[in-house]
Amino acid sequence: MEPASNPGVNHGNGLSHSKRIGSPLRFRGRTHLPAAFAAGYCLPTTRRIQATWMQPTGPAGMTEWTLNIDQEESGLEGELQRQPNHGSELAVLVNIAADVQPEIDQMHNDLPDFNGILRLTPEDGPGVELSPAQAAHAADVFRTKVRDAIKELPKTSTIHLFIAGPMGLAFLFGRNSNTLRPIQTYLYSKDEGRYYPSGRLQDQPLSDGSDTASEEQ
Repeated sequence: MEPASNPGVNHGNGLSHSKRIGSPLRFRGRTHLPAAFAAGYCLPTTRRIQATWMQPTGPAGMTEWTLNIDQEESGLEGELQRQPNHGSELAVLVNIAADVQPEIDQMHNDLPDFNGILRLTPEDGPGVELSPAQAAHAADVFRTKVRDAIKELPKTSTIHLFIAGPMGLAFLFGRNSNTLRPIQTYLYSKDEGRYYPSGRLQDQPLSDGSDTASEEQ
């Protein structure tokens, strides 16, 4: 998969500007969550590229969602459910806009045996709206909790990512994911009420844990 070439992602300043030192990239447009996540994945924080997602805030308004911002507590919490003697695949459920567990339960027969399920949910439950500063904090929580889960389940070979949340959040999560295990993303179909496998992002080294430089429903 070549994430940067996903159709449907409109680049505000265009990737053609990415070679100019210090020139920020702005992403905007209608696409699906796996594409937004993949776009962020191609622009990891380790490359020190300034990148922003222009998140819609109303009929015509937009707000910059970026990691380069003073963070505010998001209330995002992680809970890892270990499933011993199962496979080597880890499920990560991001429950921001809605709880994805019911959809996962419905497609149980189509999914591998998970060695664990990591649920990331706001302390007030799904359905909360995040500010840009809270989104940046949530992206750090995502990276930390997934790393912690991999440390507890070191035989993990693949992360299966299911996101219910804003497009900009998926982009920020992607930017914080290049040092994790290979990631299988999933696309949510509103018409069918279920997830389908989308792009797979892989061949990235596992971090030592140091900080070196999801479809809206």
